Amino acid sequence: MTTWMPCVRTGLSEPFGSSPLIRARRGASVKRRFCVQSIGIVALSALAWGLWWLPLAGLEQRGMSGLSANLAMNLGATALAFAACMRASGRWGRFALRRDAILGAVLVGLAVTAYGNALVLTQVSRAILLFYLAPAWGLAFEVTLTGRRFYPLLLAPIACGFIAMLLVVGGDLSLQGLRLGDALALFSGAAWALGAALLFRQPSFPVAPVTALSLLVSSLGILPLALASGGFAVLLQGSASDWGLGLLAGAALLAPVVAVALWGASRLGAVTVSLILTLEIFSGLGSAAWLLGDVLGPRKIFALLLILLAIGLQIWLDRRHRPSKTA
Repeated sequence: MTTWMPCVRTGLSEPFGSSPLIRARRGASVKRRFCVQSIGIVALSALAWGLWWLPLAGLEQRGMSGLSANLAMNLGATALAFAACMRASGRWGRFALRRDAILGAVLVGLAVTAYGNALVLTQVSRAILLFYLAPAWGLAFEVTLTGRRFYPLLLAPIACGFIAMLLVVGGDLSLQGLRLGDALALFSGAAWALGAALLFRQPSFPVAPVTALSLLVSSLGILPLALASGGFAVLLQGSASDWGLGLLAGAALLAPVVAVALWGASRLGAVTVSLILTLEIFSGLGSAAWLLGDVLGPRKIFALLLILLAIGLQIWLDRRHRPSKTA
């Protein structure tokens, strides 16, 4: 027996639930709820990303080197990511990645390994601030490599990023004044920006295999750093229990935050996710100041404000000149 209800807008009688207005409202409600939930998930991931230095510091205190701690966490994350891919597809061959997606995943992986090692080679605050010059790098790469139209306002966030970099490193950009950790943080921001530009210019990309490939590259990227540090023996430091903790930390923290950042960008759009990920700055700097006494001085505070301004300008320019992809 069919239940009939009056249609509020037209005054006609339609079967309950079949009104286009009702269906549209339900669809909008579901989409809005999904968007809010997605933003919440990405925000939690960003806050967790800012705390990445904590397990690294803990593993170092237990006797592991910074490189071996990073390798353990990366291996744990990589194993979980590949297991998730196999569970989702049944076989790896079902994932077909385009050339741009492969190159983007490789660059994201290099960014992850460079950033992780920067966190243990320089001050946490310096590594975070230098990494978040990524928006300025991203604009430069999009103009030069992906054909984005140049207009003078694009110079504003790039200039903010460059001034912030000078403030963080104290104005000394020479090889003598730039620490290895600083250089890795700068490289990680540039690699992330270029990798994201290659990934996000595609209509869609499969998040699971891109995450797995990125984390595999991140694990392999530690090897040349170990070789440059005097040999692979540095990667063997730590007891079996230390390595077990590192593998668990990587699976519990590193794999989810990388996957959620990529998943969020594929659903909410790269611009929206870039804004949400700035929460990492506050969780990372706040926790470092609280636990390490790594308090920001006037120069770093001014640099932080310039970085936030650069991110805000980039988002505004993207909204104005090129609407972001939505889910």
